[in-house]
Amino acid sequence: MGPLSPNNIPATVERISSYFSGQTVVNAIFSSYNESVASEFRENGIEPVFVGDAMGAGQAKFLLKLLVSRRSYDLIHVFGGIVHTPVPQLLSSMTGDPVVTRFNGYNNPSDKFFLVSAKLFENELLKRSDAMVFNSYYQMFDILREHGRTPGQKHHVIAPGIDKSAFAPAFKDEVDSLRESLGIPSDAFVIGTCQTPRPVKQPRKALDIVSKLNPLEGRDVHLVFVGDSDHLPKYKRYGDDIGVTENVHWVGRQPNSELSLWYSMFDVTFLTSSAESFGMCISESYLCETPCVAFMVGGMADQIQHGETGWLVRPDDTDRMTDRIADLLTNDHQRRTFGENGREYVLDRFTLSEVADQYRSLTNSLLTP
Repeated sequence: MGPLSPNNIPATVERISSYFSGQTVVNAIFSSYNESVASEFRENGIEPVFVGDAMGAGQAKFLLKLLVSRRSYDLIHVFGGIVHTPVPQLLSSMTGDPVVTRFNGYNNPSDKFFLVSAKLFENELLKRSDAMVFNSYYQMFDILREHGRTPGQKHHVIAPGIDKSAFAPAFKDEVDSLRESLGIPSDAFVIGTCQTPRPVKQPRKALDIVSKLNPLEGRDVHLVFVGDSDHLPKYKRYGDDIGVTENVHWVGRQPNSELSLWYSMFDVTFLTSSAESFGMCISESYLCETPCVAFMVGGMADQIQHGETGWLVRPDDTDRMTDRIADLLTNDHQRRTFGENGREYVLDRFTLSEVADQYRSLTNSLLTP
C-alpha cells in the first residue's frame, strides 16, 4: 500500500486485521519509514515493511530480496492498486502466487504524463490480477469502461468495512455543547461535510450551497467543514469572496474517535464530489442517524437509497442539491426517518464482519486447488 494519512492508520489496520483474521500478514508500505505507522501495525500483529517511495530503488531491492530469500506467500493482496508500485504483480508472475488488486479510488493525477502512464499501468493490473476488488458498482463500471472491458468473474465489489462500534448517535447535551463552542445559534440549521478538501471534492460547490440556503424559513444555515489539506486557504478565500464566512466553520481534521459527535451535530451530511469510489463519510454519518445528500457518483448510489435514506442528485446540479437539503432541513420527520433507515442499511451491508466474510470467501476460492 501507499503512504497513509494519520487519520487512516487505525481504520486501515483494523480492516486488514479483519479481512485476514487468523492469517499471518506482512504489510509492505511503499513509502519512507514512519514509526507511528509501524507501531500501529505491530500492535495488531502485522509485520510492516517500508519499501521506499513509488518506483524507487528501494522497491527493486525489496523485490530482489524476496526472490533471493525465496520467501513464499499464499496470496498477494494489493491495497490501493494503481499508483504505488508494480512489485506485487512482478512477484506474482515470478512465483505463481495469486494476486488480488483492490482499486481503492479513481486514478486522477493532475499531470497529463503521469495520468497516461497510470492508465497504462492500470490496464496491466486489470490483465494480470487473478481477482480485482472495487469499492462500489459505479466505480467498477467506470474503471472497466475506460479500458473497454465488461464485468466478469474476476471482478468483485466489496465495500470498505466500517467498525459499527466506532459510530453512533451522540448525546444531545454533547451536541449542544459543541454547537455552543462554535458559536452556532441554537435555532440554526447545521449542514456538514467531512472530506479532504481538494478539486475532486468540489468544496466551492458546498460553499455555494450554504450561500443559496441562507436564510431558510427565517433561520440561519451553518456549514461545518471537517477536513484539511494544502488546498484549504484558497477555499477559505472563495468563502470570503461570496460572503459566507460567518456561516462556515472550518474545524480541520478531527480524530476518528470524535467523528460521531460531529456527524450527530449535522442536521444533514452532504458531499459535492465529482468522483467518489465509496465515500466512507456517508456510511459513518448514517451510523450516527444523520441523513445524507450527494451527487450520484461512484459509491454514493451504493450507500444512499434515494427517497428512503437520503437524496441522490444529478452530478453538478447544485440548485437541485440545495433544494433537497432544504427539504430535509425543514422536515423533521423525514430527516429522522431517513437517518434511522440509513443506519439499518449500513448495519446490514457495510460492517467489518460482513466485509470480512466476503473477503474470506474470495481468498478461499483463490487458494483452493
